[in-house]
Amino acid sequence: MPIWGGFVAGVKRYFPFALAQSIKNEFNDYTTKKLLGWGTCEIEEILELPSSFSVLVGHAYGAPSKSKLDGFIAPNVENFLLKNTHNIQNIIFTGDVFSVPDSSKWNNLFKKFGPAKIYVAPGNHDFLRPDSKEIFSQNKFIRKDFPFDLSFGDLSVVVDDSITSNWRAGENLKLFLKTIIADDIFIARHNMPISQLLPYANSNAGNPDITTVNDFIQDFSKKQNFTWIMGDGGAFERLPRLTCNSFENHRFIVNGIGEVKNDTVLILYNGNIFSHIIR
Repeated sequence: MPIWGGFVAGVKRYFPFALAQSIKNEFNDYTTKKLLGWGTCEIEEILELPSSFSVLVGHAYGAPSKSKLDGFIAPNVENFLLKNTHNIQNIIFTGDVFSVPDSSKWNNLFKKFGPAKIYVAPGNHDFLRPDSKEIFSQNKFIRKDFPFDLSFGDLSVVVDDSITSNWRAGENLKLFLKTIIADDIFIARHNMPISQLLPYANSNAGNPDITTVNDFIQDFSKKQNFTWIMGDGGAFERLPRLTCNSFENHRFIVNGIGEVKNDTVLILYNGNIFSHIIR
């Protein structure tokens, strides 16, 4: 991959970067599809929301090009949450909640959507800079004992900190997952845990050194099903709103907000996961 990265860096001088990135993504998509046992999966879309559900939102601040110093979460996300505030039981933000975090924004988030229980799997914007990390750590509303498990009926959802572990599935997470006896486990985090998903990432902030899916799955039980949900996607129009790939007993869902047509959030309801387009 270093040779390919050098090629992309070279052509950036002569071609639009978006085009170069597109070529790189197509190359990675091709090599990904050639991987034995790797497949795509479908997340069923839900049009009419139930009276009680939980929601996962990735990259909630939206498009980097529209972000401002005093910006809150993306307007379409804010409108969706406000419209459904009495029906949402839990909100899990899978990282990059604000472009530029501060204490007043965090407090406003919990106050505005307070009827729901709010959890945060931190992203680089939330946690990577010394100032944002301090703000995050000192906020009394944010649960920070990562990884931790949430039970939504028959569904077990683990909220993970992928920033401290530099994108990897850290040893703490691996040990924690071994204590869960559920047949189906969902892990909500910000960063991609395997190299095959890098083409869908908004950025490579944190300089990830992550393994391939073949090696990754060796550390997990073969008797349980794992669904990995990453919020570091969709920030740019060139990226998909939602992707789902599978390998043996693992699913990898990448999803995030970019303030473009068909922005999508994930709905947890009745033990299942659904996609829902927000306006």
